[in-house]
Amino acid sequence: MEARFIETTLGIKDIKEYKKVNPKIYKELISVSKKTQNKIVIHISATPTGGGVAELLTTQVALEKSLGIQSHWLTISNVPKQFFTITKKYTTSCREGLLL
Repeated sequence: MEARFIETTLGIKDIKEYKKVNPKIYKELISVSKKTQNKIVIHISATPTGGGVAELLTTQVALEKSLGIQSHWLTISNVPKQFFTITKKYTTSCREGLLL
């Protein structure tokens, strides 16, 4: 089987919900979003559920779309197990500042 990408379907989140939390940051987000509208952002992860990345992207991608960014979240399927062993080793090592 070949590896392939599958787009994760998300619910709708409106950035306006955050206006009350911090009006100053909300205003900055709206200002910056004008520069990023119609830009495409693609997030890629191993799975759409479980783990920190999935927890983060569930909200982040929905909010990016609310700001007018063409944000997509793709997960990888049919990937050989070795792929994740290698990527986990290298990303962990880099994050911890280890030389490979």
